Order: sequence, then structure tokens, then C-alpha cells
Amino acid sequence: YARDAYLLFNQVLPDASDVKATNRPTLATQEADPWAGIERVNVLLLGADGDASRADRIDDYGIRTDTIMVASIDTATGDTTLVQIPRNVQFTPFPEGTEMNDEFPYGFRGDVEGDFYVNSIWEHVEGSRPDLFADSTYRGAEALKQGVEGITGLSIDYFIMLNIDGLKKLIDAMGGVTVNVNPVTGWPGLAIGGDTAKGVRPTEFLTPGPSQHLGGRDAMWYARSRYNTDDYNRMARQSCLINAIVDQANPQTLLTNFEPIARASSEMLLTDITDDQLGAYIDLAFRVKDGGTIKRVVFSNGKFGYSYADPDFEKMHQVVQAAIAPAPTPAATA
Repeated sequence: YARDAYLLFNQVLPDASDVKATNRPTLATQEADPWAGIERVNVLLLGADGDASRADRIDDYGIRTDTIMVASIDTATGDTTLVQIPRNVQFTPFPEGTEMNDEFPYGFRGDVEGDFYVNSIWEHVEGSRPDLFADSTYRGAEALKQGVEGITGLSIDYFIMLNIDGLKKLIDAMGGVTVNVNPVTGWPGLAIGGDTAKGVRPTEFLTPGPSQHLGGRDAMWYARSRYNTDDYNRMARQSCLINAIVDQANPQTLLTNFEPIARASSEMLLTDITDDQLGAYIDLAFRVKDGGTIKRVVFSNGKFGYSYADPDFEKMHQVVQAAIAPAPTPAATA
């Protein structure tokens, strides 16, 4: 176990001296509480479309971050707000004074509309703009952090990118995950596969009902399916899946399945969280799991100031600030 843990941390977590990033808080590593003085930490969670089944497409077009959310965590209580961003946000703004704002002062836009959605910022910078963030270790991540700040108003501290194949293996190593699968009107369930562009209909479906226990493959289709739903429904399911993984991971599972979980994790993550910060994040993870609440803000078309044609980013900032505000303290009674 010690050997596996050592290999895992060396494969997943980079050495602090190897990472150059534009914005990362300094943790109080010498204090009893490493998060002392840091009220919130905002972690960008990304799901890349880079699984083995899409290798040819990745070679042609690069990796796009089709799942984009922010976990904004109150470091004292563990209370977490998941802010989920549609992959096809247009005109992504960037904070004034940033490198991306200097390059795109009128938002992220170009001649081909579909090539300038928020999910292509990473690909654009990594693939064709070596001049941007030349001194950063993860140039695509730095660009996307600035875009997500422009959309949400939250300053992004770290990123974690999840690889689809690795996440499937992690869920299998955990023994599966239990979620509610909502019915889809006119269909026997949530579609597995299918391709509307090619006219390919799905032949498998996830059975609707509460407390459906899913293995890694089906859990990924729960998160990815959109043949008979839409992107906004899919976004809600993705945050539900993350909530379920956090809720259902437990010390017994981690101990009894440590080796397969370690192998899955080493294939799953790319992050700028460094090895010297591991202890602080373990502490924070227990605060989230044991005492924190998880709530969600899902920006879908026509809600919370977001519309595909004309997003109101100022209103979206206001919605996020209201969501992360601490709950009011109950008034004392005589």
C-alpha cells in the first residue's frame, strides 16, 4: 500500500518546483490549520473528452473540456457550491489586466462560432497559441481559469482535469455508485450511446428509478448521455454524479480497494495541486464530506442570467455570489 501510494502521488501530483501558475494561494503549511487566512478556495473541475474511443478525433482536433464546473469551498465549514458552466458559452469575457483579456478584449470570439465556445479555450491556447502563457506549466488551464473567472466572477485557484476512462475505473474500484435516474418522456430510459448527427439510434438505456446502482461504464453514460435529453440536463446529472461519489466514498471502501483505486486515480487526473499540498487537501476533503453541504448552481438557457445568444455575465456573477454567501446565523432566542 505504501509503495502504491508513493507511486500514485508521484504520478498524479507534480512537485511544487515543477509548476508555474498565474494564481495559486499560499497555504499555511507550518500552521495547525493550513487553510488559516484563506476563507474560500475555488477549484476548476474539468471533464475532458479524451477517452480511448475518441483517440482519432483528439489527434485531429485536440482535447475539449466538455464538462466545466467550479467547486467553491468554504475552508472552515466544508460547505461547497458547485457552479456548472455550459460548454457552449459564447463570448467568454476575461478579467481586465489579464493575458487573455489583452488578446481578446471583446470576449473569446472568432470567425467560426463553434470554434470559440468556452470548451475550446484550452485547445485553442495549447494547440495554436504558443505565445500565450509561455512561462506557465499548464497553458490551457491558465487561459481557461481566466475565462471561468470572467463567467462566474470567482478567482480560480487550482484546476483538476478528469480523464473519462480513469473516472470509469475509479467508480468500478469504489464498487459502483448509486444515483437516481429520472425517466425520459417517450423513451424506455436514459440513452446509452446513439448519434443524432449520424442518425444512429441507441439500443441500450439506463433504467429509470430511484437508487440505481451503476458501475463505471453506466455511470459515465449517466453523466455523458444527451441523445434523448439536452446539454443542460446532462450538466445537472454530472454534478449529481460528483455529489454521489463524494457522499459514497468511505474509508472502508478506500482501504479494501486501495490498489485498484490508486491505479485508476493515476490514470484519471491532471492537476496543478502539488505534492506538498496533499495534507491540506486531505483535511479539506474531510471537511467537505463530514460537515459540509453541497449545493449547485447550474447555468442553463434562460436561467440565472444565462442565455446562449446573449449571456448576462454581470447577472451571473451576482447569482454566484448569492450562492456562496454563508448561511445566516439563526437569531438567539430568549
